[in-house]
Amino acid sequence: MAHALSDLARLIDSTTQNLIQFKAISAVYDILQGGVPSIYGFDYLINENNYTNFGSRTYYSFGPDFNDESIFINVANALYQGNPSAQSAFNSIAGGFTLSEKLASVYNFLVSDSEETASGRAAFASQSSFYSHKAAELGIPGDTGAAVVAFGALLNVLIRDGYKGGADAVNDLTDAVFQGTALLPESGAVFTPLETADGVNFDFDDNDFGGGNSPAFIGDPSNSVLYEYPYETTGDSLIFAEGVIPISDLDPGEAGFMETVIFGTAYFPNDPGNVGTLSLYENGTYFCEFDTELPAVRALWEGDLLIDTFTIESLDGTQKDVSFTIVGVDEIPYFSMF
Repeated sequence: MAHALSDLARLIDSTTQNLIQFKAISAVYDILQGGVPSIYGFDYLINENNYTNFGSRTYYSFGPDFNDESIFINVANALYQGNPSAQSAFNSIAGGFTLSEKLASVYNFLVSDSEETASGRAAFASQSSFYSHKAAELGIPGDTGAAVVAFGALLNVLIRDGYKGGADAVNDLTDAVFQGTALLPESGAVFTPLETADGVNFDFDDNDFGGGNSPAFIGDPSNSVLYEYPYETTGDSLIFAEGVIPISDLDPGEAGFMETVIFGTAYFPNDPGNVGTLSLYENGTYFCEFDTELPAVRALWEGDLLIDTFTIESLDGTQKDVSFTIVGVDEIPYFSMF
């Protein structure tokens, strides 16, 4: 059992798997728990993983050999599944409504601004099928599970290739352990931030994990509230819908909308400008209204579509087009939206 820094150095220097585990534990715990474990904590986690072969060992078989990427994924998965606070921390990192949006959030968080590239983002996102398949194997299916796998896989690449930021800090901590200058407590439940743990020889020479501005993720207008007021029935020519457009943003204070709607186009079949009006509020509440007495609406026959598109914008400048549709029914249009 490791009691001193020199014991931990010997442990992680004894096998390549132990070294990779040390780096994976350092990165994952720093991000999801706010710091790295104590010397005893590292010793326990590494030896427990070796004994159980990351949970794959059975009475009849020791289980498969794991490469570096799989070790990072296993460490991320074990902490995510076994620790509610880690789950909460990860869910706040992997923002978005779809897998592609969650992957974009993970990439933005882990990769420093100076290291981000379009090709890097594309390569990371292109493995989405692998992430989903691996997550199902590990018992965390769904988009969040795939994002956990992607999180571990990307950490492996960043640390292996010495990327700036938190990845470099993990490598600094590894060097500090071997030099005997790391500032890790012998035991205890308190986690030490990377930039403290790597000691004075590496102090503040790089940034921790956490990238720059994250784009907002904007959902679609809700279908929960839908009103229909045919003029012939009520004497009111207005048809309208109200609801909420969901939005999330990892950056504090930016999960909201600009209240100025950018008007776009209506299609029936080539009319310029908008037929309806859209009012949008910062919290995502909206009100969309059409006048059935307008020529473009009155011209609808059963099955005809009039699609009105507006461009909305979040507080951080992220834009999205949202569309509202009137469908002609027996010359009395009703309102629907998508």
